[in-house]
Amino acid sequence: MQSTHESSAPDSEPLAPTVSPKARVSSTLARVLLGLVLVANAPVGTLIPIPPAGPAGDALIGALWHSPYIMVLAKLVELSVGLVLLTNRFVPLALTIFAPVLINIVAFQASFSPQILPLGLAMAALTTFLAWQHRATYAPLFVARPARPATRLRP
Repeated sequence: MQSTHESSAPDSEPLAPTVSPKARVSSTLARVLLGLVLVANAPVGTLIPIPPAGPAGDALIGALWHSPYIMVLAKLVELSVGLVLLTNRFVPLALTIFAPVLINIVAFQASFSPQILPLGLAMAALTTFLAWQHRATYAPLFVARPARPATRLRP
């Protein structure tokens, strides 16, 4: 028999069982929307041309694409995080992996392509909202000194 604190869905543990239906719906919408944006954005630069970002931005993007791995890795992260978000598996891990990529997306857009900055800010807002929804999962990361294990292993 399931207790009132358990959910029938295996991936719903990060969200508290007392979360309102509106919060669940908004979290699901944010997760799916961010996942769709990431999956749709992954081919940009590979299959779809990159929008112009001015001379300096175009030079930076060109240099990154000529690197043997930087942009390929960034696009693989975008695609994999998008798919993970759409499948609702390992959402906190996906958000953690995506954070450095998102910071660089927003910084690039703010510096070189302010016309598309609203998209980066929307992605940052969705990511922040989702991270806040899963804040209990992140709480152990912000403990200055973790507690020692209660039992010691014998040599």
